[in-house]
Amino acid sequence: MAPNPEEEPVDRVPFVVVTGVAFLLCYSFLPVYLLSLGLSAPLAVVATTVVFVPLAAGAYKRFVVDVHPEARREVPAGLRLESLAYHAALLTGLFLLLTLVMLVR
Repeated sequence: MAPNPEEEPVDRVPFVVVTGVAFLLCYSFLPVYLLSLGLSAPLAVVATTVVFVPLAAGAYKRFVVDVHPEARREVPAGLRLESLAYHAALLTGLFLLLTLVMLVR
């Protein structure tokens, strides 16, 4: 446990998990995808880093800076399912967009 800006102890495990998953997804798929679009390897890695850094910063803000441990409560199952469906639809749309870019190319 480490303190957030208000000096409240915050569990940093959610931040580490989300940042780790973002790192794995970014560096697994983006360089190969960008190489197939014709970018050089160093430029593909730089572009992947440019995508990953804001994701990590957003995760830090969401899971460390903006967390208030005393306000914890259980989220209803309906809201969790709705959020999961929304994020799955966004990810599917992103993959479809990337597929269309490759088909047009």
